Amino acid sequence: MCPPDYFDVNYLFNPWLSYDQKVDKQRAVEQWERLVDTLEEAGADVEFMGPSETSGAQVFTADGALIYDDDKALILRNDGVRGVAEPKLFADWLEGHGFQTEVLPPKYHLDGGNILRIDRGSFLVGIKPGSPHEGERYLAKMLRLVSGASVEPIHLVDEKYLHLDMVVGRLGEKVYLVFTSG
Repeated sequence: MCPPDYFDVNYLFNPWLSYDQKVDKQRAVEQWERLVDTLEEAGADVEFMGPSETSGAQVFTADGALIYDDDKALILRNDGVRGVAEPKLFADWLEGHGFQTEVLPPKYHLDGGNILRIDRGSFLVGIKPGSPHEGERYLAKMLRLVSGASVEPIHLVDEKYLHLDMVVGRLGEKVYLVFTSG
């Protein structure tokens, strides 16, 4: 997890953001601290990544990399400014903690908010509306080759819910929470 020291709306990376609404930094810190406490009280081992001024969205650490094996990570690349600023931050942190990293090739974009591990051998991957889903196809091929894992694409249809982690959450071994509109 990364503390929200620099969290702000410096650019719009989802439809919920607006330059008209400023981040309440004190509230963001309080919410983040409450989340950390809740996770630790539930038994999670939480590791912390230092914040960087180069990315106000770095707090969304799930977007930065996919840990696909005990010591292996694929560094992801978001669209826009985040895709330039964050890959090195995440690669440096993971390599400093003993992970072997591979970087998503430059022409592909994919963020961790659209990847959900179902079990050790399979993943759901959200496809944004209008996406050519090249990054998702690369991920499916790479996972199949290095670990035999399968990838099931889920086409996201609502512009307001551009990330799989906004509509599906894993609650247990075979229990999921799914948001449906309407």
